[in-house]
Amino acid sequence: MSRTTRQISLLLLLLIAGLSAKAQLYSNDFENQDPQYAPWINLHIGIDSTASNGLYVCSCDSTMDYGLGFNLMPGKLYPSQNINLLYAFLFKTESTATQAQLVVSINGPTGGRYWNAYPLAGFVNDTTPWSKATFKLDFPIDYLNGGTVSVYIWNLGHENLQFDNAEVTLTPWTMPSYLAGSEKIKVKREKWGMLTEYIVDGDTITDYRTFEEADDSTLIVKNDLLNCQLSTVNYQLSTTFHRTAQLLRQTLVVPFSDSTLTLYRRNMAVDTAQFQPEYYLDREGFKVGEGDHTVIAYHQTGISSTQFDAVNRVAYFNLDYWRDHPMIHYPLGDTLDVFEDRSCQAVYDGMQWEHHLTLYRGDDVPNLPRIMPVPHGYAAGLIFTEHADWTDIRTHRAVLFGNENITRASNATGGFVFYGIPVTKSVFYNNPDQVTNDKISHGTFTGPICTIKTDRKFEDLLKQLYRLDYDICLHTPEQYTTTPSNLKTALDAMQRQFKSTTWIDHGYNNGLENNREDMICDGLDPQSDYYAADQWLSHGIKYLWNAYYEENRMEAWHFDCNLMQPYPGFGDALPNRQVTQLSTLNSQLSTLYTWCTPSTLEAVTDEEWDFYYSNERLQRLVDNHDVHITHIYPAWVRPGRTFWTYDADSTIIALPGMNRALGRIAAFREAHELLPMTVKTYLDYYTGLLQVDYTIVDAHHIRLTNNGENIEGFTLLCSSPIRFGDNRFYEFRKSGNYYYIWFDFKASDTVLIEIKDPVF
Repeated sequence: MSRTTRQISLLLLLLIAGLSAKAQLYSNDFENQDPQYAPWINLHIGIDSTASNGLYVCSCDSTMDYGLGFNLMPGKLYPSQNINLLYAFLFKTESTATQAQLVVSINGPTGGRYWNAYPLAGFVNDTTPWSKATFKLDFPIDYLNGGTVSVYIWNLGHENLQFDNAEVTLTPWTMPSYLAGSEKIKVKREKWGMLTEYIVDGDTITDYRTFEEADDSTLIVKNDLLNCQLSTVNYQLSTTFHRTAQLLRQTLVVPFSDSTLTLYRRNMAVDTAQFQPEYYLDREGFKVGEGDHTVIAYHQTGISSTQFDAVNRVAYFNLDYWRDHPMIHYPLGDTLDVFEDRSCQAVYDGMQWEHHLTLYRGDDVPNLPRIMPVPHGYAAGLIFTEHADWTDIRTHRAVLFGNENITRASNATGGFVFYGIPVTKSVFYNNPDQVTNDKISHGTFTGPICTIKTDRKFEDLLKQLYRLDYDICLHTPEQYTTTPSNLKTALDAMQRQFKSTTWIDHGYNNGLENNREDMICDGLDPQSDYYAADQWLSHGIKYLWNAYYEENRMEAWHFDCNLMQPYPGFGDALPNRQVTQLSTLNSQLSTLYTWCTPSTLEAVTDEEWDFYYSNERLQRLVDNHDVHITHIYPAWVRPGRTFWTYDADSTIIALPGMNRALGRIAAFREAHELLPMTVKTYLDYYTGLLQVDYTIVDAHHIRLTNNGENIEGFTLLCSSPIRFGDNRFYEFRKSGNYYYIWFDFKASDTVLIEIKDPVF
């Protein structure tokens, strides 16, 4: 699937999403004042012989700060729905370079605070007296709940402005469906089915068939791609493929007839009413039915992911789904910025695989304990991942210790170390091409780039950071494509000095010099001279940066510059897994995991740090139980693109705004809400959770078994108190109506949990 194809598909989905919605229109030509005009504000109506329509216009003269606008409460009109706001009007101004702006704000007791301004100058048509402005804005549900949307003209230049023929259209909308092929499913309520989507010779084929009985305990389904057997005893699925294809999806489809539904969402919220049409639940789950007819699916580690159609009460258990393991590849060539989407797994004739579901059928479990995505009882996580490009020891010290002249971590006055914020810090091992910072810094820094082998002061800095539990890893061994020999030498050194488990690609593109050992270049190709996976595996590398979402950004789902990208307030339908197993087909590569970043943070002014890392945005991260991983260049030597500045004595120091932001993050950490982590800390925990069996014994007992290594700070989120069968030690905190309960879960350990009745 090409980049262009994906973009077109997304646009079509966005268009289709709003086609059936009922819109509310408010119009005003200023010719009369009927009650329907109630939303309008700043109305200064007068006769104008040049009016575009009729005799009257709305004016804003040079004495007025504000002009035509409106106040509306879309959340009251359309509860629990996203809103598209379309505002169109004619305007006339004295200057084509008008300073007037359209301001949009949201304020309310429960809705989100929002403010933005858009210049009118871009809409001026100097060939006609009247110009037309059209603004289209999408607002997520959580910003609208109880909030008032205010839109008005801000007359910054104190000009004379006129307005005519204003229209506001509000349209409710939901996210597009990601249950591709669902329109082909004619669900029979008593039948389970198999949905397969695959590509053969460039053609996409969608097939849905219901299972048939093979014997008393086995169901079977066959199509042109596969045979699949399903055990009704232990819900084991055995699949045999009989042709070669690119697999988009293999999904077990399970319809339910009971209307009672509870959905356990990825943000740890629980929906029991006002459902979204569709949910991507990842490894969370759902409960259908009541009493002894209850069915619960939770913490599915034997399949790829779970989706749920809440309108029709249909569960989609993805045995494999291309969106669950996103991957791109930059092939070697002469054209820059060309990549292929390699998210689909290749299946072939004779290939077999096994999957299993964890389903509980029995009594209702009213207070299901949830497994938290963050350890040690924290609600959310934050990870800074530094890329090693173009740095100097002085800039490193400034952003880490607060000042270029500070050489010891214990003396830090600012920066990441002072505030106790660990960083996953990628580095170059050596510099065989003797690359300098001279050109990139415009002559400000003339020495060589920082690498371990060429800068003893830098190496000493890294050793200090390692003792502070920073994650020190390679940004590939050097600035350009390395040799297999140098790769081995670098990995040997990183394992010996820093016990590195992480790798961050550098410089990827289509040229030979663009670090062909990268994962998204040739690092996974055993036929290439730059194959690196064998070296990663033999040197303890487990966690690799995946640039997929940086090259396939989800701009349509960003909002208000929130740290979470895409912003979850728009809904749960979008599959956007952040961490994924590299391969389920290759037994060696299956031990490797990739992690994604949505974008690069370049907050290069104090104001930007205060904006992006405001208390409100950090609180939204906490409220959504999210883990935000960001990609940064704090020590980059080019002024104006980094996290440092000069003081009055021309000393390099950390940006004051960055220090304030790190201070706010530290405050959230001290409140036990937001945990700053490294990639290693997070993925050790994440991959550990995949080895935990979650078994519902009965309505009041859960059994957890750790089949992997020790998990530090294993955390449960509970709506009622719990008791451990062995009375083991645990820690807890209460926040609102929830208990965060955590303990160290030892390898091969089993614990029985008794769920008590809620106490509020």
